[in-house]
Amino acid sequence: MNAPSGVIQCSNPDCKIAETGTCVEGLDPSACGNYGKPLPPLDDAPEAEDGAAREMVSLPHADRLTPDEARDLLPRARARVIAIVGPHDSGKTSLIAGLYDQLQDGPIAPFAFRDSQTLHAFEKACHDARVASQRGTPHSERTKRGEVRFFHIALLHQVAGEALNLLLGDRAGEEYREAGDDTTFAAEFVEVERADVVTLLVDGRRLAHDGHRHNAREEMLLILQALNDAEIVPIGARLAIVLTKIDAVRASPNAKRVEADLETVVTRLNAHFTDRFAKIEVFRVAASPTEPGVDRGAGIPELLKFWLEDVSPTNQAQTSQVLPERVIARLAEVGVSP
Repeated sequence: MNAPSGVIQCSNPDCKIAETGTCVEGLDPSACGNYGKPLPPLDDAPEAEDGAAREMVSLPHADRLTPDEARDLLPRARARVIAIVGPHDSGKTSLIAGLYDQLQDGPIAPFAFRDSQTLHAFEKACHDARVASQRGTPHSERTKRGEVRFFHIALLHQVAGEALNLLLGDRAGEEYREAGDDTTFAAEFVEVERADVVTLLVDGRRLAHDGHRHNAREEMLLILQALNDAEIVPIGARLAIVLTKIDAVRASPNAKRVEADLETVVTRLNAHFTDRFAKIEVFRVAASPTEPGVDRGAGIPELLKFWLEDVSPTNQAQTSQVLPERVIARLAEVGVSP
C-alpha cells in the first residue's frame, strides 16, 4: 500500500522516522538505503521452487494437556497420575510450580527431569513466584474453572535409565469445594478416577487462622467424603495429606494447635477410609514461602518420593546415566525446544 503524499517512507519496518523524524539506525536519511522506499508487501515471501508446496511444521502447544492428550501418554512409558485435590487458594498451583522448579535445579534421587510436553504451562505457573516477575511476594496464577487439565513431566530413573511420565491433575479449587456440597459434581473428576495417588491439600494459613480454622478443617473432610460417596477413588490408591504453607503455620502463635487439628483429621480419615486407600501419609510443604526461615520448596522432595515410592527398575540391565547440570541443556539433548 502506497503512503499518502508528503509522508516520509522507510522500508525498514522497525524505523519510525515518519513519526519521530529520526532514523532508527542513527543515519542521515540521505545515507540510508531504506529511506524513501515503501514497506514490502506482507505476502512478499519467496515462492517454493518448481511449484512445490511449502513445508509446514506443526509444533506442540506445550500448554496443559486435555484428558484425551494425557490418556494418549499412558501407553508410551510407565506413568503415574496424581490428583491434586483442594479448595481454591489451598496451594495447588504453587505445589505444581514448586515441583517443576525443584527439578530444574537437579535430580530428586533417583529421578531427574527429562522433558515435558507442558513447558509453557509450567513457565506461566512459575513466573509470578520468581524474582524476574518483579513482584514483592510470590504469587501463582489462579486455575480457571472448567474441565480438568494435566501438567506433564517425563522423569528419568538415573539407575535403570527408564522414563516415567508423571501427570498432575489441575482443576479449579471451587469445583472440589462444590463437590463437598453435591456429590454429583464429583462424578466428572476423571483425574481422581484414574489416580494412583490422591493428594489432599490442607491450607495451613487458614487452619492457623482463628476465623477460618473450622471451615478449613471440615472442608477437606467433606471433599474426601464426596469423592468416596461418588465411588470414583480407585481401590488401592494411596492418599497424601499435605499441609501447605508451613511457613505461615510456623510463624503463627497457633502452630501447636494446627498440628493437633491435623492429627485429629488424620485420625478421622484413617477411621473412615482405611478400606479405600492402601496407604495414608502426612506431608508438610512450603512451595512458595512468604515467611522467613523456610526454604522454597520445603517438603516437596519427600512428597515426590511418596508419589513414586513403589516405582522400581525393571529387570533390564542397569546403566548409569550422567545428565547435564541444567534442564535447558537436557532438553536440547532430547530435541525439545523450550
